[in-house]
Amino acid sequence: MGKVAGVCTICGRTSTDVYRCGVCGSTVCSRCFMRDINVCKRCLRRGLWISDSEPQ
Repeated sequence: MGKVAGVCTICGRTSTDVYRCGVCGSTVCSRCFMRDINVCKRCLRRGLWISDSEPQ
């Protein structure tokens, strides 16, 4: 059975390795996704992701 390819909403690249942003819900490729914090680079650049650490 074949793999399903998706199109990245940020760069437009077609890839079988796609992720869903935890903030905006966009489908993005591995180059436009930050796995450790589960957000896309667009949300990261806008500062929309929430850190797990407390302010000191």
